[in-house]
Amino acid sequence: MWQQIQSGQPQLTLKKFKDMDSARCMGKIENLERDELRQWFPSKFVDRYPWEIQVYLTALTRSLIDAGLEPGRLSAELTGIFDGTSRGPFNYWLDSPDNETLSTGSRDLMFGTPGQAASIAASLLGTHGNVLTFSTSCTSAAVAIGQAFEQVQSGKIDVALAGGHETPLGKRVFDIYVRAGLISETDSSSCRLLPYKNGEHTILGEGAVSMVLEAEERARSRGADILARIIGYQHLNSGFHPTSIDASGNTAISAVRRLLEQTGIEPSEIKAIVGHGNGIPKSDRSEMILMDYLKQQGSGEIPLISLKPAYGHNLGAASAVNIGFAAIALKQQLRFDTASPFYHFLSTDLAAPDRKHGQRDIVLSVSYGIGGHYNVMALEGVTPGG
Repeated sequence: MWQQIQSGQPQLTLKKFKDMDSARCMGKIENLERDELRQWFPSKFVDRYPWEIQVYLTALTRSLIDAGLEPGRLSAELTGIFDGTSRGPFNYWLDSPDNETLSTGSRDLMFGTPGQAASIAASLLGTHGNVLTFSTSCTSAAVAIGQAFEQVQSGKIDVALAGGHETPLGKRVFDIYVRAGLISETDSSSCRLLPYKNGEHTILGEGAVSMVLEAEERARSRGADILARIIGYQHLNSGFHPTSIDASGNTAISAVRRLLEQTGIEPSEIKAIVGHGNGIPKSDRSEMILMDYLKQQGSGEIPLISLKPAYGHNLGAASAVNIGFAAIALKQQLRFDTASPFYHFLSTDLAAPDRKHGQRDIVLSVSYGIGGHYNVMALEGVTPGG
């Protein structure tokens, strides 16, 4: 991810699905290495899983391997799985034949029930801790990660596998978003998304992000390569409208204000914000108001980053993309490449920041969602010694 964003490599492409009149710009996973899954799980299972489950399990197993934890050797009672998705098996039902037969009944029960991706993972890994799936539209993954953080912090579990997945690409989903005025009706050969730049539409994408959360002392004791430290999160609802964003920015400001009070973060410690930035005017405008608020509180000019020009809008998984990038950016000491087109809207010197005595390097991940959802999570950089 870091290399893709730094080098300005968008993962967007023009694709045309069956029954679609024209190609659409989207973030589509082109090559899924199923052999990785077959190394850990029986092929007879992997090969019959639908696309949604395969994508989710691939992200999950990669996160375990990256964290130095071998799948199948986790503490069963003290490992939990926390997933976020806004659509779940939506496309599974759309792709199913109309003439259901008795022979497909068990398959529909297994793969067509919301929350089954995480449950299947638990059955394959043999974990006995909480297995929870959250659906709060585009903040789904952030809620999953936040709940995982709280359970690890409280000592209820030792390890949490947390993140989000979404595989929403198909004619029916595109039709829904076109009719809602959220994506363009016409083919966009440029395949570009420009959030915070007077955009009018977003671009859909699919994907999955999984991360391993554990107590810092435990991670250090086993020599884990720690990316970042989660220090708090807030999730609020605007109570404004079931599908429209509160463009005033008040709910986003309230969430950030509460987070700063909860964690003791000084605005001057915030070094970057990974924003929602989906190209929808009301949503983008709300974030700009939030940035103005933080500047008034003493943050100075800090970078506001959107990853949707790179991957498209991953809906329920989008907030996991944000949080994952925030952690990696902190691990990379916030050395952003100013030549990357994904940072074209920034108005600040992006050299690695100078840490003042006693100050922390903080990155905020901000996510919005249909239904009035607002989520903000704070991550802190860590040093090898603590």
